[in-house]
Amino acid sequence: MKFPAFFIAIFAIFGMAEANYGGGGGGIVIGHRAAGSKDFVFQTFENAPRDALKRRPTRPRLTPLPKN
Repeated sequence: MKFPAFFIAIFAIFGMAEANYGGGGGGIVIGHRAAGSKDFVFQTFENAPRDALKRRPTRPRLTPLPKN
């Protein structure tokens, strides 16, 4: 596994779970604002309970970003 992918995985697991304590949702933006690209937010813990110790794995949903 390459180092950038490993860093992103660690950030996705710990950073997004920690972001949910403040009430805000976390996500990884897939793609970029280019012509013909699909922009999605990979929301990992959207439907998960607040308690991190009792958190069960939920199925991630791909939600489209608003085009503005």
